Amino acid sequence: MSNIVISGYYGFGNAGDEAMLCAIIDAIRDVEGDAHITVISGNPQETSRKHNIKAVGTFAAFGIFNAISNADLVISGGGSLLQDATSIRNTYYYLSIMGLAKITGETSYAVFSRHWSFVSKFYKTCSSIHVTICGWYYRP
Repeated sequence: MSNIVISGYYGFGNAGDEAMLCAIIDAIRDVEGDAHITVISGNPQETSRKHNIKAVGTFAAFGIFNAISNADLVISGGGSLLQDATSIRNTYYYLSIMGLAKITGETSYAVFSRHWSFVSKFYKTCSSIHVTICGWYYRP
């Protein structure tokens, strides 16, 4: 049984991101029905109940660290997670999740529904370098 962590903008009521989460969970269960899935969520209780998985809070640092350090696979997915249109803090947050996965030696994949949307070329370049250094597989 694999331990899989899914990171993204989940648990915030965004229909597109929630649909992406459903698709990722369904795809995992099609391949490995007994996989242990943990989702990093803005509303962990609701996410856990809705998908019958374990969930940890978006800012639950110890819960996130424990989940990622025990994972066999970390997936970062959803819409444009790496963007600076609403706030550059989003980019720093999701890059830190990717960096933590790299530091703990987990296999990691990034699955986005569209390309990154940066206003600033500087942040786009920095994010590209970080994702490359972390060895993430990027699938637009």
